[in-house]
Amino acid sequence: MTTKKEKKLPVRLEEQPVQLDLFKRITTQETDSQSLRLWESLANAIFDDKKAVKRIDGLFLKSITEEIEFDNVIVKIEKHPARIERGEEFLDHFPLKKEYKIMEVLIKLAVDEMESGFYSSDNRWPELGITVSLHSIYKQIKSKTGKARFSYAQIKEAIDILARSHISLKVGDNVIEGSLITSYSGNNLSDNTKASFLINFHPIISKLALNGGFRQFNISRSLSLPDIFTSFLYKKFVHNFKQAGKNNSYHFLMENLLKEVPHIAKWKKTTRKVQKVTESLNSLIGDVVLSFESEKKYAEKESGQKAIVDCLFTVKFTQNFIDEQIKANKIKDSNVVYNDDGTMFEKPNMFVYREKYKGRKRASDEYMKDLTKWHEKNKQREENVVQRTFKK
Repeated sequence: MTTKKEKKLPVRLEEQPVQLDLFKRITTQETDSQSLRLWESLANAIFDDKKAVKRIDGLFLKSITEEIEFDNVIVKIEKHPARIERGEEFLDHFPLKKEYKIMEVLIKLAVDEMESGFYSSDNRWPELGITVSLHSIYKQIKSKTGKARFSYAQIKEAIDILARSHISLKVGDNVIEGSLITSYSGNNLSDNTKASFLINFHPIISKLALNGGFRQFNISRSLSLPDIFTSFLYKKFVHNFKQAGKNNSYHFLMENLLKEVPHIAKWKKTTRKVQKVTESLNSLIGDVVLSFESEKKYAEKESGQKAIVDCLFTVKFTQNFIDEQIKANKIKDSNVVYNDDGTMFEKPNMFVYREKYKGRKRASDEYMKDLTKWHEKNKQREENVVQRTFKK
């Protein structure tokens, strides 16, 4: 008899949590996937346009600390670059646009493919994993964009960077940290069409899968957009334009938007910020945006001159985008909440309990117990998604 306590390994859930199934509720199998609202805002700070940097005098690139404000909650993001070898050079590499697009595909594949697994440990910290081949990633991107946007070598390097880039997310005293891909192993074959990997995701992605924040988006469109900010802006419309209708418009103040975009918020010239948002809106015209107007906000300087301090954008959307939003709005069921293990918990119906339990008192007691539990879960659902996700 051993005195050591047996360590329990995470066990695979017999049924995939309903939240993951939400990813599959799409308008067409070929073009749509699901997004995680908080993750998309974090991703906009995690992935940036800085280039890979060569080691100088044996020193590595320093980590970067960013800060976003999401639903009036401050999230601090510390990014540590990946250190990779490219040919004979050693480079420090932050996750860039290429890695962002590969991550988009990996998350989609993780919830679409039968090989994906969802695991839960005793402390209820979930872990989302996927077995995936280089060829399936290559094929997914080509089918969505109509062209081979990345080579096998670029995809393999992107996965390597995602696995080596350490990200720390902090809200108050609560911290979630890890590599964007927490574990990564495979049969690194010379034949790239047969090379496959077992991948597990950063805890924030896995935990968000259990904590909601879902909205439908068109992955073909996302993969084809010119930069990360435009993709973020598009998904912001997806998340927020819930009153979808031909005669409804959507408006936002630029400075409020940029609270979630630290690298642009830091720009000194407000006119440059306005130009960036305008460029991204123009990139969405025809497919998502029908038209937009901008109204600059001014303040008087000490010198008496007026300076631009903000800009109000009013956006009208295409019928195609409105139709997508109407379909996405139908997904949410206000009578459904989720247990800690991700299983669905519908609002109790007294008639069901009377059928199940023959005794009137037993039926009433069980019904009230579950109804109280449902109201507690429903209240948690209404909490700020950041606080809910970072809760210990």
